[in-house]
Amino acid sequence: MKIENIIRDWINVDMRRKGTILKYFTPFGAYEFGQIGEDPIGTPNSLMSYITQVAIGCCEHLDIFGIEYDTLAVTGARDYIHFVDLALSHSSVLNQNKLKRFEILNIGAGIST
Repeated sequence: MKIENIIRDWINVDMRRKGTILKYFTPFGAYEFGQIGEDPIGTPNSLMSYITQVAIGCCEHLDIFGIEYDTLAVTGARDYIHFVDLALSHSSVLNQNKLKRFEILNIGAGIST
C-alpha cells in the first residue's frame, strides 16, 4: 500500500507522468526450450523449484510444515503465474497507450491452486 501511495504522489507532481502497478503472486516456470527455468544449483529455495526437483527425482521428498494457513481454504494454495506470462504482462503495460494516468492491475487467474 505504501508503494502505491508513493507512485500515486509521483504521478500527481507532473500531469505528464503515468503509473501502473501490476499485482501478482508466485511466479514460477521454465522456458519451453530449457534456457531459463526451475533448475536451481544446490538446494532449491522456492516451493515450485523444490516440487519440480522432487518430480524429476533429484530430491527424495518434500517436507510440508503446518496444517492451517491464512487463506480462504485454510491451505497453502496460491495463484501461480508462469513467468513467461508475467513477462508478457509487463511488456504489454509498457507498450500500452490507452491506460489511465494511474492503474492497478491484477495479473493472474484469481484462483488458488
